Amino acid sequence: MSQSGIFPILKLPVNNVSSLVLVRARFLYQNYDGLGKPPAFSVSLGRAITSTINLTTNDPWTEEFLWSENNETLSFCLLAIPDGGSPLISSIEVRPLPQGAYASGMGDFPIKSLRKSYRINCGYANGSLRYPLDPYDRIWDADKNFTPFHVSTGFKIQRNFNLSTLRESPPAAVLETARVLAKKEVLTYNLALDTLADYYIVLYFAGIVPVSPSFNLLINGDVVQSNYTVKMSEVSALYFTRKEIKSLNITLKSITLKT
Repeated sequence: MSQSGIFPILKLPVNNVSSLVLVRARFLYQNYDGLGKPPAFSVSLGRAITSTINLTTNDPWTEEFLWSENNETLSFCLLAIPDGGSPLISSIEVRPLPQGAYASGMGDFPIKSLRKSYRINCGYANGSLRYPLDPYDRIWDADKNFTPFHVSTGFKIQRNFNLSTLRESPPAAVLETARVLAKKEVLTYNLALDTLADYYIVLYFAGIVPVSPSFNLLINGDVVQSNYTVKMSEVSALYFTRKEIKSLNITLKSITLKT
């Protein structure tokens, strides 16, 4: 049966929080109706269609958005598509984020929202991290997209960092882990992207080891930061926007010192 239309609109209360909120929705079919027909449908925030859910591909499915909102409520809609079946939703969460967080990324796009592709806790491979270690309940995924595997060491060292310079307030538990290139000149993250689009990239660095390494940073083969130094016991961040890309390669390349 063909179905299309707008299903009931959820009005999410966002008053008395910062102007930026995290919206996390989870969709679970698991053949609850015994029909064996996982639905496909679209999701909109405000007036913008933000994603399409296909539970035949992944079940359950989680979507996470950052949305800049100045009203008391935020509209969240499930939109049926032809022959997609009836939309469903299992849970939805709304979290306030720090003032000024992700500001440059929001400013680069006409629709003031960001959809999560990756949030990686580099150097930590034993599962995801979230609240209470992250007071804003962002989910930081395990580190598993890097190469070369056999010479890239994961470290966890506790430090007393001054985090006031990082607008997004990443948790200390994330900054205290790192992926360190020990024997090769290049460390690479190859990240698959599900759609051709514009992407906002935030990279955090923390000096947890007793050296201050310098390297060049490349995104999809282009040098975007030369001779970048991570100072011991200090934290820093780099922000980039890439337009109309369908894959993401982030490479840290050691600088060869000449004598």
